Amino acid sequence: MTDITGTRVVLNKGWCCQPHMIVARRKRGGFELRCSECNSRKGRLPETVAGFLQETWLAFGPPRAPMDLTRDRTGIIIMNREDVFPSRYFKAANLPRPRNVTIVAAKMEEMKSPDGGETQNRLVLHFSDEAKRLVVNATNFDVLAELFGGETEDWIGKTVQLYADKTRFGHKIVPCVRVRAASVGEQLNGSIDF
Repeated sequence: MTDITGTRVVLNKGWCCQPHMIVARRKRGGFELRCSECNSRKGRLPETVAGFLQETWLAFGPPRAPMDLTRDRTGIIIMNREDVFPSRYFKAANLPRPRNVTIVAAKMEEMKSPDGGETQNRLVLHFSDEAKRLVVNATNFDVLAELFGGETEDWIGKTVQLYADKTRFGHKIVPCVRVRAASVGEQLNGSIDF
C-alpha cells in the first residue's frame, strides 16, 4: 500500500481556511483530510479517494502540485455532514473567517429546545444574500443592543460581522458564533472604486 500521507489536494469548495487540504494517516487506519493552514481535522478520506490517490502515485509518482479532486476530474464527490444535512442556521464551523453581513429581518421563530423537549420562541436574524440565519443568544443580543439600540427594528439595514469563537457550556468549552461591529475595511471595499 502506497503511503499518501502529506499529499496536498484541492477540493471543489473551501472546507476551512482554504480549499487546500493535506492527507494525513488516521490512528485507527485509513486516511483523513486536514486543513493545510490550521491543521484542523476535516473528516475521513473515503477509501475510493484514497485508492485513487494511491493509484495515481504508483503510476506517476508523488505529485509536485496539489491534486484537484473536483467532481469534474475524478467523478468522486467528497461530502461532510453539512453537505448531507444542511442547517438553516450559522454554526461556528460555517465561519472559518469572519464575515460581514447585513441584517434584513429580526423575527421570533418557534424552535425545539436543544434537548428535544418543548418548543420555545427565539429571536432569529435574517441577512441579505445569505441563506443561513443566526439564532440570537443573550450575549449577541447585548452586543447588538450596544451597537444599534435595544429595539430590533433599529437593527434592520445594519452591517455586523459574524465570527467563530468558543464559550463555556456547562463543564465544556464549545464553539459558538459571535457578533461584533463590522470590519470597516470590508465595508469600504464594496463602495470605493479605484
